Amino acid sequence: MKSFKLDVKYKEKASRWELAMRLVYWIPLVIVLWILSILAAVCWVIQLLVVLFAGKRNKTLQKIILARVRYRAKFAAYYGFLTDERPEIVPEEF
Repeated sequence: MKSFKLDVKYKEKASRWELAMRLVYWIPLVIVLWILSILAAVCWVIQLLVVLFAGKRNKTLQKIILARVRYRAKFAAYYGFLTDERPEIVPEEF
């Protein structure tokens, strides 16, 4: 199983401007996360059926589900004030 690593470095200095930008940047990120979550949920159900009947995983479905997991982790780190590095609006996997 290939894993992914989320590395968050502690940085004491915080920008007030960055805090204001988070409030604006939040809107497109939540929309993309919402769409990606719906897509991943559909893929999860299909993947469940593929594994049940074929006995193996579909690589494309797995990539879509994994893209949602990674995007949510980056989103949570940014809005949890763990990092100032903004997540991309459209996931890099797409």
